Order: sequence, then structure tokens, then C-alpha cells
Amino acid sequence: MTAGDATEIAGTLAKRRDVLAALFEGPVRKRTLVEELGVPRTTLDRGVRELVDHGLAERVDGGFRATVTGAKALESHDRYHAELEGLAAAGPLFESLPPDTPLDGRFLAGARVSRPDPSVPDGVVERLFDSVRNAASVRGLAPVALAGHVETFDAEATTRGAVPEMVLTPAVFDHLVESRPDRLREQIREGEFEFLVGPIEGRFGLWIAEHEDRPDEAGLLVYTDTGVGGVAINDTQTAVAWARSRYEAARETAEPVTLDRVDERAAEPVTRARTEPRSRVGGRRRPGATSAAASRAPRERPTHRGRHGRLFEPERPSWDMLLTVSGPPGSGKSTTAAALAEAFDLEHVSGGDIFRELAAERDMTPVEFNELAEEDDQIDRDLDRRLRAVAVERDDVLLESRLAGWLAAEHADLRIWLDAPLEVRCERIVDREEKPLDQVIEETRRRESSEAKRYREYYNVHIDDLSIYDLVYNTARWSPEGVLGMLTTAVDSYDPDTDEGKAPVEGVDYDF
Repeated sequence: MTAGDATEIAGTLAKRRDVLAALFEGPVRKRTLVEELGVPRTTLDRGVRELVDHGLAERVDGGFRATVTGAKALESHDRYHAELEGLAAAGPLFESLPPDTPLDGRFLAGARVSRPDPSVPDGVVERLFDSVRNAASVRGLAPVALAGHVETFDAEATTRGAVPEMVLTPAVFDHLVESRPDRLREQIREGEFEFLVGPIEGRFGLWIAEHEDRPDEAGLLVYTDTGVGGVAINDTQTAVAWARSRYEAARETAEPVTLDRVDERAAEPVTRARTEPRSRVGGRRRPGATSAAASRAPRERPTHRGRHGRLFEPERPSWDMLLTVSGPPGSGKSTTAAALAEAFDLEHVSGGDIFRELAAERDMTPVEFNELAEEDDQIDRDLDRRLRAVAVERDDVLLESRLAGWLAAEHADLRIWLDAPLEVRCERIVDREEKPLDQVIEETRRRESSEAKRYREYYNVHIDDLSIYDLVYNTARWSPEGVLGMLTTAVDSYDPDTDEGKAPVEGVDYDF
């Protein structure tokens, strides 16, 4: 299988995963698949054909079934997406950690993530106590002292007589010696705990709790400057195995804590400060900070293959460039905009990016902010005002949103509109959101009607007026690569010196 084959198969699996899964008990006739999956016959025919073309399914005895390759590909696809879903769920939990934090997607797949309640910040630590309570064995890594919870952890981890093994950093060991030397000596003398001291990679606590009456569990405890940032727990065999390997690696380089070592450390003057690095706060760029484009390192420019197989590399124009890409939901504008921005080394700014910035400024999640936006129309205006400011004040940017062309107006060098027939767009949305097609069609119609009305009332913009656009494409007629190739050629060949006039954008009320 070539790299190109692998990329195409990944794309096919992303769209046709449910169809392939339904063929596992094959052979299955198409009529049965239509009834089971609840999709139009035309959609099913297209899906089955793509699976067969890529060797993922085969025709047998009047029906279709998954091939061995198809079964293995689906297994890999599901495992990969489980890891991505785990990463998405755990993303807010790990945003305070450095980018090089040694986390593994195998642990995140299927993990249960808990974040603190602002009214009870440390209440989330109960997830740790629930996990180790009544465990037959507890092992863990402690890069930071669990201030205020040490006694509770000790009690819960030894409920059934387990002797926990804990690897501590030197700073945590010093903290225990200074804050509770007598209790530490007692635990070592009575064999209640086994402590080791050594370096620990990563700023998160880790534990493995082995149980006799339920599955073993592995957990991560994330620390921030203000306390416990959250907990992630996973009881899959893969996750537990990864946690065990992390623990064993740290244990190999650690040294046992003995009574003599405690006494020696207690007799020393307290001269060493804690050396654990402080976690950075958040991962968001503050308003006014340098843009991503300003600090972007040069990268190899992608090449594109034309219809006749010729490879061409778009050249970066010598003039400052502002492109806009707009279109309705499901038109492919986000995917195309990202690829076009990469082709010309432009900063890609989307309405979604601005929406997330506005949410961060109010210390809200995008979901919370979206709920607020449904009640407060000023949020839409703030978003559009921010997009307009990007168009007016910045260069070398690709601006992507439904209104990008109207908001950028005369400041845009080229305005692009992407579209496709409603059913095609809705089928694409079905593929990524896994909703019934009829529901998506109804929701899309309602959303587009509502937005069109809002744009007219807010700014006197008629969104269905395509006269302002330089390039309009029906993305249903070409592959994503084909659309990108045409756009790249158009942008690459544009010369402002020979431009005889862009379509005017008139009558817009930019009162945000």
C-alpha cells in the first residue's frame, strides 16, 4: 500500500465507516443495508463502490462483505478515532502542561476526565481516592506534593492492607521530610509505604490501582499553579499497560528511601528551594500578542498535481495578499481554506478562530459561549467586527467565514465562494456529525434562512448575492484536490498590476 493509497483509504473510512462495519457479517445485500443504515440508495451505492475500489469490501453471492484488509483498516480507524476523542475530551485538562509532555494517545482513548468545580476546586481529587480505595496494589509517581490531601490518600490507598509504592521527586521528598518527618519515619518503619526518590518526566501525577473485584485502573493527576487541574482515569488494558511502563521506567532510576536517609535529610539546614517548574497558564494567545504568522518558520511549500499529471509549485507573490473564502455549511470551505493558506504561506484566520478567542476572553468554553450567543446578538456583531479588523489591518492573511468577502470588501485581493447542492452538502455533514440526513437537511435549511435574515437586518448584506466574488465553484463537481488545484492556479496567476477592476461591495452597513 502506497502513502497515497493510505491517505485515500483514510478518507474513505472517515466517510464510509458505518457502511463497512455493516458488512462484517456479510454478504449483505444493498436493500438490507439501506434499511439498516437509513441512508438513501444513491448514498449507499457511492459508499459501497468506494469501499470496493479501495479493497475494503468485495462482492460475494449477490451481496457485499468486508475484506480482511477492510476489517483491519476499520480496527485501526476506530482505535485512532478513540485516541482523538480522548485527546479532545482531555484537551482542556492538559492545556496547562508544556507541549512536550510525554502523554500517550493510548491512555487518552476511553479515559474518563474530571475537571474541578469552581465552587469546590479540590473536589475532583475524590476521583483519585475512589480509584485507590480498596485496591490490592497501588503504585504511583508524585512530581508535586498533593498539599492538603496526603493524609487522605494514605488512608484510602491502604484500606485493604496494600503497601503502596511511590516514586517521589527530590523536591516532594524534601517537602515530606520538612512537613511530616515523624509520620514518614513511621510509614517506613512499619512497612506501610515504600518510597523511592528519583527524577520524574512530566508534570503530572500517575497511579496504577489493581483491584480484585473490578478492572485495574490507571490515572493521571494534572497540577496547576492554583491546585489540582483535573483527573483522567482509564481502565482499558492498553492504558494500564502504558501507565505501568511509565512507572517502571521511573522506578528503575530511583533510589529507596530509608530511615537513615530521612534522618540525614532532616538534619540538613533547609537551603534548597523547590525546583519543579511552574506550569504555564493556559495555551491561548492574548489579544495584542504577536500573531502566528509573524513567528512562523519558513516551511517547504506544497506541490499540486494538475489534470495532466504535471506537478507545479505555487510561488509566493511579492505583494501583500488578502484572500477570503466563504460558503455555506458543507461546502468544503474550511478544508479548502486551510490548504490554500498553506500553499501560499498565509495566516489562516477563520470565524471559528475568532469565536474561540472571544470565548477565551470571557473565560468561557466554546460550547458555553455558543449558548450565550443564541441569546445575545452582540456576540455575532463582535465576531464580525473582529473579522473586519483583521481584513483592514493585516496582510498575508486568508480570512474564512460566511461573511468574509463582504466584511473584507475592497481590502480583499480575491474573494472566493464555494458551494454545492443542498443534498450533497448535507450528506457531507451527515458523514462528520452522524445525524440522520432528513434532520440535517431541515436543520441546514433553517440555519441558512435564519442567517440570511440576520445578515440583512444587521448589515444590509444579501448573502445569496454572489456578484462580489471573483471565483465561484461548485465543489460537488471536482475532488477536494481538484478544487484546490484550480484555486491555486487562479491565485498564482493573479497579478494586481494587470487587474482592471474588482467587483464593488456597496451598501454594507459596518455598524457593529
